[in-house]
This record gives sequence, structure tokens and C-alpha cells, in this order.
Amino acid sequence: MNDLKALIGRLNFIGGQQELGKTVRRFGLQTAQLMRGPKEAARIAIEGIAETEIFADAEAASWIDPDDIFAGGAFDGCDLRHYLAIAEAAGVPFVPARQILSLTEEELCRVDQQIRLPDFISKPIQKGLDAIRSDLEAELGKDPSNSMPEPDSLAPDQGRSREEIATAIHDVMDDVPHDWMVRSNISGSSMLKALAGSGIIDNSAEGAKIAEGVEVGAGWVMTGNRRRIDVTDKRFIDTFACGHKPEIHYLARPWMEIGRFGEGDDPHRHGSPFAGKGRWPMEWRVFIEGGQVTGVASYYPWVGAVTPENASKALEAVALAERMIDKMQELSLVPRSMDAELLRRAAGKSDKLHPVHRETLERFPRNGLACTLDFMETSDGMMLLEGGPPHMPIGGGHPCAFAGHGMDPARGFGARCEGVALRLMDGVNLAEPETWSGRNPEGSILSWDDARELAAEFNSDDSLEP
Repeated sequence: MNDLKALIGRLNFIGGQQELGKTVRRFGLQTAQLMRGPKEAARIAIEGIAETEIFADAEAASWIDPDDIFAGGAFDGCDLRHYLAIAEAAGVPFVPARQILSLTEEELCRVDQQIRLPDFISKPIQKGLDAIRSDLEAELGKDPSNSMPEPDSLAPDQGRSREEIATAIHDVMDDVPHDWMVRSNISGSSMLKALAGSGIIDNSAEGAKIAEGVEVGAGWVMTGNRRRIDVTDKRFIDTFACGHKPEIHYLARPWMEIGRFGEGDDPHRHGSPFAGKGRWPMEWRVFIEGGQVTGVASYYPWVGAVTPENASKALEAVALAERMIDKMQELSLVPRSMDAELLRRAAGKSDKLHPVHRETLERFPRNGLACTLDFMETSDGMMLLEGGPPHMPIGGGHPCAFAGHGMDPARGFGARCEGVALRLMDGVNLAEPETWSGRNPEGSILSWDDARELAAEFNSDDSLEP
């Protein structure tokens, strides 16, 4: 198992670096192509990007911070800190998290990602930008107050230096217990997802050794005997870049003792030399739309089963979610998704709207209460693990065991997250979306009445060891 963990760790680390490089290279090639073309087209494109950035920055700036939840208002629907504050206010048990470091967008850019664009890409970009720059400066005139600043003069002393950041990401870990994980306020690390998703990690103290003297764990890297925050984790960076406030916050969390596991064949390793069984914590995703719970699903649906105990636990998660909904409504709190707000902005500028986009905007109004809440069965009972965006026709939260339910291939991969989904529908492979449509929910997704009837058969004493 340790060999498998090390292999997954290496593949995840190398894959993340390669994907980051591909993303930068792809963006660079596209930008270089744009800059080789007509100057006016490049200018229009840049202005369009700038307008979108201004809108996104203004939208994010309007969202309240976690400390302000009692004042009400809109908040980032992906930020864990808000959901934990809401859970505490609602009296809902939750897995705690402690903020240990924050980096501004400028500081994160100073972290050496070890990614460089080759000259044949970077030179035409710089040449094109210089040409556009000279035109804009000619329009602005000779007044120094109007001239565009040189890149090197853009807030050179804003935030900490690269050396100070390198020191900070090590120092803050000195007070974090070894069996804790690190995540951002927006997401867990890619290493956590890779190891936990394969069903082979029980606690974050067990990292993956990717080289002699180098170990990578859930949101941290150890070189020698000292850990640091893995600020270059691909998932941290990808999620941070998708429409949030211009500051990323790193949180340390204890690895909770799992109350119950589900066991089964790992679909991620199927057909490989490492094919085999794994075990996953029993977690439940509650889907909320229009201020009401519409559905609840097994988070790791390949180990789901239609049993009285599972039905009971799913409904227990729903009851906790409803307490959080009541508190959000009481405080006039609104989770927001940047994807939905960008779509709303684009729709206002277009005469034609794709049916999927229209459905999204109708079901998820700007001031509507919609999100997903994830709960975990721990040895201390059911606890809130995190919250996130709702499952929308354009994306958002994953449908989990609802995958394919009511899906129309002509309208994308949006699922109908209604009822109690205790397991995947027969024939659905999460890794192959083409298998999602046309499946029968019978025996997998229960109505609320059927779930309550099944849960009534469960006696909690039956789950206790003699």
C-alpha cells in the first residue's frame, strides 16, 4: 500500500507540474498568436479581458468576510470559513479549521512556480504589448500622470518579498500538529483528493515520498525534517484563480477519526496493475436550491448501498443542513458563485441566450440561497466538512450519486439532484460521462417518503460493536 501511495503521490505531483506548464504554455501560445495578428484585434481582446476583470473584482469586493456574517449580505459560496461560522452560529457540529497564513495575489505571484515560457512565445507577446502600449500612451498624451507605468514599477514593495514568503510558509507549519492537513479557504489540496479519492489514506500524517528526503502530504511538503505549506499545489492555484477575493487563506485542520467507512473496488484504479479495493469515509452531500433542500447523495457513491443505516445517516445530514439554511435566512446571507454572476453579466449583453444558460439564471437568481453542504460521519457524530457552490446546469458542485439522474445529453451534464441518492445508478461510471444518461434510478435514488420509511428500520444500537 505504501508503494501505491508513493506512486500516486509522484504521479499527482508530476502531473500537476506538467499541467501547470501546459496551461501556461497554452495561454502563452494563444496570446502570442493574438499579438502576431492585427493590433486592433489584440487591443479589443485585451480591453474585453480588462472589463471582465473589473467586473469580477467589484463583485468579489462586495462579498462579506467571515467575521461579518451577523451583518448579513452576500458571501463567497466557495469559502469554507463562512460555512464554518454559519455552522457555529446554528449549533451544527463541524470539523474545525485554523487560519495559519494569508497571501495576496501579488505575493502568490512571487512564489517561484518553476514555469518559464520559451522565447519564441514570450517575445511576440512582449512585442505586441509594446505596440499597444505605445498607441495608448500616444492617446494619453505626454502628461506623466497619464502615462502607463513600466511593469517593474508596479507596486514593487507591495506585500512580502519572495524570501519573506518562503520563510513564512515554513514558520507557520511549526505550530501545526503533524497529523493535521492544510487546505485553502476555497479547496482541499490535489494530493488530498488523489490519495483520499483512491481510498488509501486514513490520516494526513501519512504523506507520499516522491524522492529521497522529500515527502508530499495533504497541503504540505516536507524537505528533510521540516514542513512547509504547498503553496504551488495545482488545485489551490486553479481554484483561487476562478473568481474570488484577491487573497488566498491557508487553513490547518485536524484529521478527524472516521465514524464509518465504505469499502469496495476503486474505480480510479480499475484495469491498472494496482486495481483493488479501498475504503472511503462515509460522507453526504446535501443540495440546496431556492432556500430548500432538494436532495442528498452519497459523496463516494461507488461504495454506496441502499440500507436502513445509510438512509438514516443521509437524513441526519439533511437535518443539520436545514439548521444552517434557517440560520442563513435569519441572517439574510446569500452564497454567491462567480460563474453564475459572470453568466448573468453576459446575458445582459446578449439578445440570444442558450436554453441551458436561461435555465441556470431562472433557477439560481442573484439573491437566491443555493449551495451544497458536505457532512462526514466521525467518531463524534455527523459533522459539517465544507460547503460549496450549487450543482447548476453550467457546472458547480459535483452531483455525486445523482450523476446522470434526469440528464439530457443535448443540454449538458446537469443532473436532477432531487430525493435521496444512496448509490450510483447501475451502469454509471463517474469517470466516463457518456455512461451517465439513460439510466434507471430505481433501487438507487429514493423518494423522501421511501427514504424515511427505510431509515425507520435502522436501530443505531445495531452499528455499535459488542
